[in-house]
Amino acid sequence: MRKPKVFFDGSCPLCRKEIRHYQRLDKAHRLEWLDLHNAEQTLQAYDISQRQAMQLLHVIDNQNISRTGVAAFIVIWDNLPGYRHLATTVRLLHLEPLMQSLYLHFARWRFTRRCNDGCSTEL
Repeated sequence: MRKPKVFFDGSCPLCRKEIRHYQRLDKAHRLEWLDLHNAEQTLQAYDISQRQAMQLLHVIDNQNISRTGVAAFIVIWDNLPGYRHLATTVRLLHLEPLMQSLYLHFARWRFTRRCNDGCSTEL
């Protein structure tokens, strides 16, 4: 079975903090963590531009399907102890559309803040 691939912005302090939290929980190494700044070829293989990866969280699930935003988080949560229940709850209560709307608002703010000068690796 393929490991889901998680593309994250390793130059973003907020992103690094959240991903490090998830990585500590991933003791079974069920996810492949890829800093988008060091994964250009892998991004290209999935037809994801670095700009797109900067705009939204991208995950390639274990069936090789690209997921973004909250759907990407759900793939991550499904693979982490303690978060599996959150993923199930989001699905059962049909919270994904509301969470996606909130996430997109945050993602636009973060992208604008990070990429005013062309997505430099410095804040």
